[in-house]
Amino acid sequence: MEELIDKFELSFYKDIQSNEKIKNVEKKFTSRALPDLVNMFFEVYSSNSLMNFYKETNGFEARWEYDLKRNLCGRMNIIALEYVLESWEEKLYFEGADERLKYFRPLDIFTEEACVGILVDGSGDETLYYHEFGDSDIFSLDIDFKSYFDLSIDAKVFLYWQEYLVELVHGNQGVEVLFKTGMKEVFSDFDLETFTAKFDSLRFFKS
Repeated sequence: MEELIDKFELSFYKDIQSNEKIKNVEKKFTSRALPDLVNMFFEVYSSNSLMNFYKETNGFEARWEYDLKRNLCGRMNIIALEYVLESWEEKLYFEGADERLKYFRPLDIFTEEACVGILVDGSGDETLYYHEFGDSDIFSLDIDFKSYFDLSIDAKVFLYWQEYLVELVHGNQGVEVLFKTGMKEVFSDFDLETFTAKFDSLRFFKS
């Protein structure tokens, strides 16, 4: 994970901070999580990539703006480990909702409306899931945290880039996926086919 964090730093500077069209750029890594917290987390969720991430930094936030009126912006907000370890059931689960929401823990709360997280249910499942707050469903992204963080570098943390993964895994959900057209406008060298091929190579279940 240390290598990927370094890759993020380099890419963020090269493609975002040095891009004159982009404004209000922020990037912040916090100090590493306390060892006791990391050990506590590993007892309930055995992901080496996540454990190694929190050994390097206890949370991470990045954001940029190009055209807010058209949602051409980016944000990633991986929350501190102590918040991941909290019980989220009462905040997320309600009668009639997907039972898995009882075990769902947000990791990347990239907007007030949606997040990406994990299932802490003792199954050993390292899959990341997409969830819109207040909704009854969660959607598998068919990748683990290391792959998610790697893809976020290529996606430049474009707002709601995760919707494109949902579409690839589950089919169109009746929403316009701005990532497919907006990325090219902001980053002229972005190639959607290359991104899609990389995602397919990282999936647990190859398409």
